[in-house]
Amino acid sequence: MKMEKKLSISLIISIAWLFFFQIYRVSTNTPFLDDVNFIDFVYHLAQPNQSLLDFLTRLFMVDNNHMAVFPKLCLTIQYLLFHDINFKRILLISAFQLILIGAWFIWQFKQTKKPYWMALPLLLCWFQPQYYEIANWAMTGIQQSSVILFSLLALTCIEKPGKKYFILANICAGLAFYSFGSGVLAFVGMAYFLFVNKRYREILWMIPLPVILLGSYLFMKQMGSVASPNTIHLAHASPFFLNLLGSIAMVISSNASQAAWIMGIIVLAMSLFGILKINYQSKISTFLLMLLANCLLIVSSREGLGIHMVSRFATLSPLIAMCLYLLFLPRISPKISLGVLTLAIAFWGCSYMQYLPVMYQQKHQSKAEAANWSRNRTWLYASDRFQLFASGVLIPSFKQGIWQSENTLLTDKQFELCLQAKSLALPIKNEKQILYLGNFPFDTALDKAYYFIFIQGQKAYVKNIEFKPNSKKNMLMSGKWLMHEGSANMQNTQMEQGTYQLFIFDEAKQRFWNTNQTFSHEG
Repeated sequence: MKMEKKLSISLIISIAWLFFFQIYRVSTNTPFLDDVNFIDFVYHLAQPNQSLLDFLTRLFMVDNNHMAVFPKLCLTIQYLLFHDINFKRILLISAFQLILIGAWFIWQFKQTKKPYWMALPLLLCWFQPQYYEIANWAMTGIQQSSVILFSLLALTCIEKPGKKYFILANICAGLAFYSFGSGVLAFVGMAYFLFVNKRYREILWMIPLPVILLGSYLFMKQMGSVASPNTIHLAHASPFFLNLLGSIAMVISSNASQAAWIMGIIVLAMSLFGILKINYQSKISTFLLMLLANCLLIVSSREGLGIHMVSRFATLSPLIAMCLYLLFLPRISPKISLGVLTLAIAFWGCSYMQYLPVMYQQKHQSKAEAANWSRNRTWLYASDRFQLFASGVLIPSFKQGIWQSENTLLTDKQFELCLQAKSLALPIKNEKQILYLGNFPFDTALDKAYYFIFIQGQKAYVKNIEFKPNSKKNMLMSGKWLMHEGSANMQNTQMEQGTYQLFIFDEAKQRFWNTNQTFSHEG
């Protein structure tokens, strides 16, 4: 028993460490889309003439339907300590919060008194890269991890009777509300838990705080950005809802949406059965209902076809699966637990094989965009309209040193070396502004990045080459994650129109190659 316990604990720590290590490897100090809201907040915070009223207004401002008060408070502390925004630091804080969420589930598992190896499916479901946007998108990462963590802490506190824990539960629920839009469900979950456990008087005491918080939201959204609600079509909403519930099945390469819908039906049936027939009074059942309500909230606010899964929403399905596992664990035999563990290992491995290449490609894209901003004050991926509105904050805050764009790919010295590069014949095809590269002669790997360099006079842009991932079978057989075929989509890039000389940069060897080809950007 001691050996089994030690081995299980070692595996638990290893799974969590690998997850955190990969986020550390792929995260960069580069903003992405809505991160501009963070930059805008800190930029005004840094102004010496900002009044307390201005600070509070921007702190509670509604951005894209959400009040990110807690993340902004974290930013305030970071700026006061370091006088800048470091997006990698934010991503690592988010990863640490994800580890705390995993620790919460392990703590719930310990109360079952089951052997430690039975806890492994929980960690395998959670510490995997299917929700990879949290590793490269600071605003999304800190909001999603915060709302989940504070919701769990609120449930933990409300379970314990007493005035102190009631106050702590409401504080945690308030922080969840002020982290992300779905944080309001923390209060709903608390009310449900109190009701089914016949603690009716406490529900009355709980009502004023969420009413005040909702009032603050309704008041602040008048001066913020709120998306218009979509008309819900049942034919679209139903598969999208099932897609959210069963997204853990989308680690397969083909018919992923159909597999998610089937898994969603199974998950929904098991959820209803587990809550009604096993235990409807526990924290786990309460959190499970909150997750199902969260899926409904997403469906009601977004038009979905059940085909495309946004990565940050893929936190919900693993959490639902983990809740179901804990809910059914007292009723299932060790043999069934062993079968669940086998499925969890398969899911964990498939998730890494499918999504780790995506994470590294996004890392390489971030480095390319950092170089583009440093040289041209533009990002190739973002729309012209987005950058036009954001430039009023991005450019002055960048000049002020509030955030950085770490150009390690095309400095002035590297630009001169690029112009002197030796020739390399490569089969590059341009089809409708998409560059296809076949039979690439150099080794490809997750951490080996190659970039197209586009040069016209003194104007230069950088675009990472996205190599096709191997099939899961070939990954296992050959040990190679990527094929020798790549591409770069230049259709909607924010480059000036014109004809560019085309070069390739090998980052690992710091070597440039002249393809002796040109690329005409049509805009």
